[in-house]
Amino acid sequence: MIFLEVRGPGILNIRHIFGETSIRPKKVLQLIINLAAADDEYMKQLDRLSIRTETESILNVNIRSVTLPVAVGRNLAVLVEAAVRNYILQLRGKRQYARIFGASSDAA
Repeated sequence: MIFLEVRGPGILNIRHIFGETSIRPKKVLQLIINLAAADDEYMKQLDRLSIRTETESILNVNIRSVTLPVAVGRNLAVLVEAAVRNYILQLRGKRQYARIFGASSDAA
């Protein structure tokens, strides 16, 4: 059984709520999404146009990571989905920063 603890509703059985296809016995982790509180101090030091790629090491395997600033009223589902879709585009060779800064998509 796969359970998830959610503050408020309590412990949820994911398989019963979302169905059998929501559970994967084995899956490669490709992207880590960290959520950070978007307070004034964090937003001041945030490099909004950073092109650098961040990774985290888990069991000596480097995994791409992205940190999303979150605040009250922001739609987390949309933010996470946008981060995942951007990652997929990057895997396919589409570099949005290259288009913004005038370089070819092959260069970035």
